[in-house]
Amino acid sequence: MSREHHMRTLQKEDAIRMANDCADAGNRKQAAYHIETAMLILQAERDEIGRQIARLKRLHADFTGLVDG
Repeated sequence: MSREHHMRTLQKEDAIRMANDCADAGNRKQAAYHIETAMLILQAERDEIGRQIARLKRLHADFTGLVDG
C-alpha cells in the first residue's frame, strides 16, 4: 500500500468516525461536513480505480491483440 493510499485510508476512516461521533452528539451540521469529506475521498479512490482498470485493459489489449468495444 502506498503512503498516499494509507494516508487517504486514515483520513476516510477519521471522517467516518467523526461523522458518527457528531451525529451521536446531535451536531448534524458537523456530521454532514465529515460525511462529505468521506464521500470526496471515496470518489477519488473510485476515480483512481477507474484509471487503473483502463490502464490494465489497454495493457491486456496490447498483449492479446484484442480490442474491448
